[in-house]
Amino acid sequence: MATKHISFKSGEFTLYGVLHLPGKLPAPFIVGCHGLFADKNSLKQKELAKACLQNGMAYLRFDHRGCGESEGDIATDTTIEARCEDLANAVEELNRYPETAGLAGLFGSSMGGAVVLAQAKKLGGIPVVTVAAPLHSEPVMAAVKLSENVNAEKLPHSFYERALKFDISKQVTGTQNVLLIHGQNDAVVPVEHARLIYDLLKEPKDLFIMEGGDHRLNAENHLKPFISKAVKWFVKDVL
Repeated sequence: MATKHISFKSGEFTLYGVLHLPGKLPAPFIVGCHGLFADKNSLKQKELAKACLQNGMAYLRFDHRGCGESEGDIATDTTIEARCEDLANAVEELNRYPETAGLAGLFGSSMGGAVVLAQAKKLGGIPVVTVAAPLHSEPVMAAVKLSENVNAEKLPHSFYERALKFDISKQVTGTQNVLLIHGQNDAVVPVEHARLIYDLLKEPKDLFIMEGGDHRLNAENHLKPFISKAVKWFVKDVL
């Protein structure tokens, strides 16, 4: 197993990521998208990358524009459309690598979940796993503005009206091969969003509501079942 630090262009920005490669190459790959104020170093993505490697899949975790090591300013360059462009360019970049053998799945957490759901049909119906994905932005905007997140407090009201105003209902409708995971006690994205998304999807699809789970699902008793279910969802189409 190996780790490869990569960079690629998305619009005018250079984005940076970490590509995890299993022992047997070329390998099918999973691409992960982080949440609004997160980055590629989230616990969920690191643990999911390990599990994917153990099952013969490569995994890319990268920083969207304005986040982590990537170029850009989160306050001026973040929109859901921009993040969809980042994801599309990440997939295009990995398709050029001799170590990879085609896109095998997408993972997204919170806003990253909305991003992968918005792009899934364009990328060919590959398996998708999301955690705490919002269908639209209204309750998310309210929750973030009321939160104690340091990054959220620094941003002007105009940011939320521009960057966080979205509704992915049209993109989600008819999308297939999606596993939705959502914490029962999510105070940022209400669990009702998962049910609404589920109703718009086509089979195969599944919805797992984590009893007692919060928005992040980082507690060990939530993280482990999330990893197990996510990898099984990806593996079913790879093996």
